[in-house]
Amino acid sequence: MQEATGEVWGTTARGGLNPTVKAYQGPLPEGARGIEFTTNVKPSDVGLGRPGDIALWRQGSPGVVDAGNDYVKIACTVVRNTQC
Repeated sequence: MQEATGEVWGTTARGGLNPTVKAYQGPLPEGARGIEFTTNVKPSDVGLGRPGDIALWRQGSPGVVDAGNDYVKIACTVVRNTQC
């Protein structure tokens, strides 16, 4: 679905305040299930910026689009999909 839409979505985390797209930085570990993607949308927060750290795109940040029903989304290009 993410490949077809070119979007990654996120919602409000348990205990969170606002909807956020959350993704691990860097390539998927061997054997892991998920997607690798690129985006031109700058993350709101990247932690220390190391592979395996979490990147966050928060509601209200440039390029983060409100999708309704407590969801936000960012545009992306999926470069690897191991979910199938």
